[in-house]
Amino acid sequence: MEGRETVELVAASIAQNLEVIDGAIVPVQPAYSEEKSLAANLSTTVDALATVFDMTAEEFVRRLDFELVKSDFAYIIVHTGNVEVRTAVAERMIAAGHDGPHELFRDLPLPVWEQGLRNSFKSPYIFGVNKFLGAEIGTLDASMMQELGAYQTLEQSVVCEMETGALPVNKNHDELRVLGLALDKRAAERVLKAVIALGMAENNPRLTMLKYNLQL
Repeated sequence: MEGRETVELVAASIAQNLEVIDGAIVPVQPAYSEEKSLAANLSTTVDALATVFDMTAEEFVRRLDFELVKSDFAYIIVHTGNVEVRTAVAERMIAAGHDGPHELFRDLPLPVWEQGLRNSFKSPYIFGVNKFLGAEIGTLDASMMQELGAYQTLEQSVVCEMETGALPVNKNHDELRVLGLALDKRAAERVLKAVIALGMAENNPRLTMLKYNLQL
């Protein structure tokens, strides 16, 4: 489209609908259009936008309205190769108690990555922890296991199945599958023994991932 041939021109177009108020970069109201901005953001970069505001990329994402960080600008932030930019945004996510997209935390400093991991424990989407872990899947120890939502609802899920026959909606909502993938071998063995002690049959298909974990 004319006037949007480069990432710089797209950034300049987006910036027309943003303004700096009290040090924060916020949308111009009522002109700001989330739909148009989201589409335009796919065609620019954090660096290009920061340049329009005469800021570094890190300063730009620290000052950008947090709702925009989570929505319209999330794609270009997650896909930037600039670790400092993603670290700045990850720190904002953590401070707000928001788990954020797991891709945001790739290759970040270990303390920041670990805080993001712990935030993912609180997500209502219990399988999210395994997406966050990525290559580190199967490494959570028994201590960290206590913090997992999947572990905290495990007994309820097992008892419910035994008493009513009710199963999880699908594998991504099955506490036993989530734990079988996320935990290290010692923690997985502990879970297996605990659910069998509750009365779950040893040949229950829901135990497959825990058993597989113990064979690795």
